[in-house]
Amino acid sequence: THKPKVTGSIPVGTTIFCAISPTLKHSICYNTNMRNRKGLTLLEIIIILAFAISLLITFLIQKNNLEATSRDSIRKTAINTIYYALEQSFYKEHGYYPEYITAENLVVVDPALFNDPSGFTLGDPQSSYIYRPANCVLNQCQEFILSTSLEKEDTYTKYSTPHD
Repeated sequence: THKPKVTGSIPVGTTIFCAISPTLKHSICYNTNMRNRKGLTLLEIIIILAFAISLLITFLIQKNNLEATSRDSIRKTAINTIYYALEQSFYKEHGYYPEYITAENLVVVDPALFNDPSGFTLGDPQSSYIYRPANCVLNQCQEFILSTSLEKEDTYTKYSTPHD
């Protein structure tokens, strides 16, 4: 058996790790006493940086997901508000749905709700809010579809209530 040769003094509490190389016929010993080291090794710094970067990436992904979910919630709230204003206010008062929706003909809705989270107004081709009237005669419609594109879900759509 090969016994490693230790040179120098070894402080009390020091752990020595030795590996015997069968090809070189000698041993390599490492002092693993953390009290004798100052600073961090390159490997430790790399591990810490990798962990910090992974935490940062996870945070940014979650932040973006939460923001997208919030915008989707704003879109759904606006569509529901406009939908119920059309059903409960406009149709009951006029007996039909408008061919176009504006803040002027749907006064019960806060005008800010006509703007999607990107700032485009309902009716603008770039808006994520879409109003499609149907069965219209002289600007008086009997049906509509109101929808919005969502970031985290499928398109959110509300259909008019069938009336006799």
